[in-house]
Amino acid sequence: MARAGNNHKGGRPKGSVGANTLRAQKIREYILKQIEKELAPMIAAMINKVKKGDTLAFKELLDRAMGKATESIDVTSNGQTIVIPGEIAIKNGLSK
Repeated sequence: MARAGNNHKGGRPKGSVGANTLRAQKIREYILKQIEKELAPMIAAMINKVKKGDTLAFKELLDRAMGKATESIDVTSNGQTIVIPGEIAIKNGLSK
């Protein structure tokens, strides 16, 4: 049996993959194949939900198709940054 330590002979060889990793990869591949088979009906079902007024389904479709909207806002005026009072409080440790 090889020993771990400074001789670098112990443990799994570099670049090898453990059994759990292989199992997880096979499961992921199987799931992806099943999704690919059923993708068109799943998307159609989601579109039908949107047509019936499901706003969460609408948001999900838009996020997947167009990417999520950014949450940051760049506010400038004549090339100068505008300081918002809340930012001043945060910078000075005055907010909760």
